[in-house]
Amino acid sequence: MWLVRCTAPLNCIYFGYPVGALLSIIIVRLFRPDDLFIDENDIKYSNSTIIMKENYFQSELVGAYTMTSIFCLISSIGFALIAYKQNQCKKKGNSKKLVTLPSDIHEKINIRSKSKRSLNKSKLWKTFSPTTCGQGYIAYGFILISLISLFVLFFGGVEQGFTKFFISFVEHEHINPNRKDSIYSMIFYWLPMLIGRIFTTILTVSWISPYIMLTISLCLCLLTYLLWILFIWYFGLNRISLFLLVTANGLSISPISPTLIGWIKQFLQLTPIELSFILSSNAIGGITFGLISDIDEEDHSEGEKDVNNDKQAVDLISLL
Repeated sequence: MWLVRCTAPLNCIYFGYPVGALLSIIIVRLFRPDDLFIDENDIKYSNSTIIMKENYFQSELVGAYTMTSIFCLISSIGFALIAYKQNQCKKKGNSKKLVTLPSDIHEKINIRSKSKRSLNKSKLWKTFSPTTCGQGYIAYGFILISLISLFVLFFGGVEQGFTKFFISFVEHEHINPNRKDSIYSMIFYWLPMLIGRIFTTILTVSWISPYIMLTISLCLCLLTYLLWILFIWYFGLNRISLFLLVTANGLSISPISPTLIGWIKQFLQLTPIELSFILSSNAIGGITFGLISDIDEEDHSEGEKDVNNDKQAVDLISLL
């Protein structure tokens, strides 16, 4: 499953991202009281919740974040137990193989393995270098890993930057003037991503290869961002166009992460270190472009159009 058709299970795993965002919005909303007498200027928006600009302790959110922390702790303990059991199973399997081998065959295997390690060090080098995905050519493999890492880094910036842009646009354009209705904007933002991953899972089970799915997603993303630029800078956004563009954005961007990993696992031979390096680039891109978006928001807090233009400029750079 993880070598031939790994895109479908990876999309199922990635359900947790939009589902977790939706659940966090609902959980936090349940714990927050209805603050009806709060000035709109004292409100700002984060990726999944609504928080106040004043830096004070909000006791009503302790329950929500305690629940989230418990879920994270349970998942971490589960991963640790699974890793421990897998390690024990590998040790038992190796010990059984050594016991069943005759002594003379075991000695021959040891002699051959030692001679290979001493005489042909390139075999050992290939297991820890980009030559595994470059079919033996370290320069080709290194360039390929660098390009994939840059792509994943920029894609993480696109996700984070667009989230900041959408939240700032809803805030500045007063799409939801009532603070109680802001939850619907965030649910609407994450729902297309969930639907897109459901459709991608169905399509990649037996109908579409990861290469074709990734190509379709990238073409749709390019078209969607061109439409964003045209509507923001030339035509203007209203509620209908915002609904259509956010839906198209969620459907096009949601399959990229799991499909890219599935394509890498299916067509490239990567070591765990190289794969973890590629995946960590996504988080680095999200952090970097998230900080850039926050700096732009602080520098242009007085100009609403400047804020939106800067957010879209960050997205355009990430897209390139």
